[in-house]
Amino acid sequence: MKNLFAVILVLTIIGCQSHQAPPATDARPDAPADTGPDARADALIKQMTLEEKISLLGGDTDHFSTHAVKRLGIPKLTMADGPQGIRNYPPSCSFPCGAALAATWDTKLAAAYGDAMGLEARARGVNFVLGPGMNICRVPVNGRNFEYFGEDPFLAGKIAASWVRAAQAQGVITTVKHYAANNQEWNRETVDEQIDRRTLEEIYLPAFRRAVQEGGAGAVMAAYNRVNGAYCAENDVLLNQILKTEWGFKGIVMSDWGACHSTESLARGLDLEMGEAVFFKQDKVKQALENGQITESDIDNAVRRILSTTIGMGFFDRPQMRPDLPKESPASNEAALDIARSAIVLLKNNQAILPLDRSSIHRIAVYGPNAEETPTGGGGSGAVKPFHSVSFLQGIRNIAGAGVDVSYTPTPPIDDAIFRKLDCAFTADNGQSGLVLNIAVQSPGHDLSLAPTIVQSVDLSWKAGGKLPYAIPDGKDATYTWTGVLIPPQDGDWEIISRGYIDVTLGGKPLRWPAGQILHLKKDAPLPIQIHADGRAKGKWPGLVQVALRPVTLPDLTAAKSADAVIFCAGFDGRSEHEGNDRDFELSGVQQRLISSLAATNPKTVVVLNSGAGVGMENWFDSIPAIIQAWYIGQDGGTALGEVLFGDVNPSGRLPSTFDRRFEDNPAFANYPGKFVRDQDFPVEHYSEGIFIGYRGYDKSQKDPLFPFGYGLSYTTFDFANMKLEKMPDGIHVRLDVTNTGHVAGAEVVQVYVGQEQCSVERPARELKGFAKVMLEAGETQNVEILLPHDSFSFWSPVKKDWTVEPGVFTIEAGASERDIRSKENVTID
Repeated sequence: MKNLFAVILVLTIIGCQSHQAPPATDARPDAPADTGPDARADALIKQMTLEEKISLLGGDTDHFSTHAVKRLGIPKLTMADGPQGIRNYPPSCSFPCGAALAATWDTKLAAAYGDAMGLEARARGVNFVLGPGMNICRVPVNGRNFEYFGEDPFLAGKIAASWVRAAQAQGVITTVKHYAANNQEWNRETVDEQIDRRTLEEIYLPAFRRAVQEGGAGAVMAAYNRVNGAYCAENDVLLNQILKTEWGFKGIVMSDWGACHSTESLARGLDLEMGEAVFFKQDKVKQALENGQITESDIDNAVRRILSTTIGMGFFDRPQMRPDLPKESPASNEAALDIARSAIVLLKNNQAILPLDRSSIHRIAVYGPNAEETPTGGGGSGAVKPFHSVSFLQGIRNIAGAGVDVSYTPTPPIDDAIFRKLDCAFTADNGQSGLVLNIAVQSPGHDLSLAPTIVQSVDLSWKAGGKLPYAIPDGKDATYTWTGVLIPPQDGDWEIISRGYIDVTLGGKPLRWPAGQILHLKKDAPLPIQIHADGRAKGKWPGLVQVALRPVTLPDLTAAKSADAVIFCAGFDGRSEHEGNDRDFELSGVQQRLISSLAATNPKTVVVLNSGAGVGMENWFDSIPAIIQAWYIGQDGGTALGEVLFGDVNPSGRLPSTFDRRFEDNPAFANYPGKFVRDQDFPVEHYSEGIFIGYRGYDKSQKDPLFPFGYGLSYTTFDFANMKLEKMPDGIHVRLDVTNTGHVAGAEVVQVYVGQEQCSVERPARELKGFAKVMLEAGETQNVEILLPHDSFSFWSPVKKDWTVEPGVFTIEAGASERDIRSKENVTID
């Protein structure tokens, strides 16, 4: 079978006559001392040769730094992935993921997160932190939802602005990403997302706008995907018209790594190509200049932004590394733990099974794949190697104390030997034992397909940036396709064991997320099987492709039978929820079967979930009395979970995204993930749901989700009363009393929503426009005030092509979630 594969361009530098350097009248660009960053940048540009200017437009060969111009004192500047920690300089603090931070609904904690990230960067001499990520959770299966701040643009923007402002106060440049609408990982590098302007303005751009205008972000990263036909890194509407002109952004627009597709991007709003320059190399820029595709003014404008922004952050005037800061920072560790405690969401707690009572709980049985190997984060550029980590199992044992026996029964491990040789259940088309392996390699000018071969295993691995298996030429990518027939040796249920990024088709049916799926097979009933994988020779991470089958094997449930409580640690990890691929909505078949078996064995079973957004629970939800959403809560996640389970910390997290009952109920399900159009080698996805994603879409359809936006339980109860509205010059002030009516201290999140009863355009029933997290002792009442500025009532008008407020009656609601409205008042806006 012949496969299509990505073209690798081999670029050569074309010799070009060097421009003579103007005299360096002052090698220190900080003179005179009283001039600002813009004037200093202009003074430098006047002294620079064309070659020196071009050198600043692209990343260096290490992929995570810019070029220096030593003649003029322009320093080399370093970058590090930074959504959840300083990844490129391990070890470092592994903070809770972005979704977890958003689940705190706490801008003070967001500021503490940004402050700690800034100091972590300064301790390592990092100039640019590549974060935060703030794409919108449109569908729950996006492989990078864990990095982002949920589905609502107002919540995401407020969290992002606090993060950015605090990080930059420590002397680093934040890079908000991925601009814009990088809302899925499936085909992210090619997909063309067709989004109307109102939907862009109201849903997918506001968080970026707030991060830029309120947070003061110094850099914006252009995404891989297309929006309305143009790649984001060369999208004139997104970059020049909206970001730079309408929003007044003065900072740097850089590409995601490899997201630049043309030298003309320079004229369309891109200032810096990262990682290593390809289209912004000397020869290509000079050729584009000669051809009239770009102008020297385009070059100067980009260089001016780079210089002015970095001068303004002080990079030219002081060392970036602060040796007084410890690399393993107690302050960072404390911030990470505080955020983890506040991020955990209690989803279900029937019969008040939680918190666990140490006086009556003597034996706890812990199960699940994430108990002992608890993921601190998802996979990809957001993954961080910490100095230490506390697993869920360790945290439960530490917090339970000596009087509670905590047992652990591991999930049957995967013996690596299972991947080394296929058994006779697999036969090739010619009857031989094994599978036929076809390999297609990219070679300049034509496809090179290697001769098919019979193999006895699906077991490949390669190093990051290394040569691919089977003697693939240096630097070339390849596709590997195994085909054959599966003949089960016995009736029964079989589990697919796999590692790496693969596609499996069995009996003509694609299994999009094969790992952990259970197959019901009959003895001697042949099924055609195909396994496909892509090899990336120049990838940032090592590659691994392994596939095998084994009979479904569940752990021994004896400990669960005699336990006073069972904790099952389920969900995803960095191998199943990661950059570059979307994940399954459902837990693996093995996890679901084990949950059901544990629930039948012990009615006091608690499920703890790791994921960046909602997961399917329909198959086991009714049998489980207590469910905790634990996201990926960083290096001390085990401690935070243990404290919540035993009531040392009262859970106060609230969902930043709606949890669907079924994926099919999601408002964007019908349009995701796009379709390939005839004669095009990339998918097109129409965002036909428009502004009605998440809770906005559920309200429009009048469906009930599994858990609504803003939802979360507590070990206490709260009452809202006496809501009053007051019109002031700065907007509408909402005041109400919040009372802790329970017996323990706890935190409530007051959520204020705005809706317009009649409007010339269809508007959501309600939209979040304000919130406040309030900590209350048992019996305490606090008066909460939330400001609704004038723009809280506006929408983007397709007619006026601008934001507008249409006079009329508006409904203002205060609630504990989007579906739990406690107080409601109307106000007329003139």
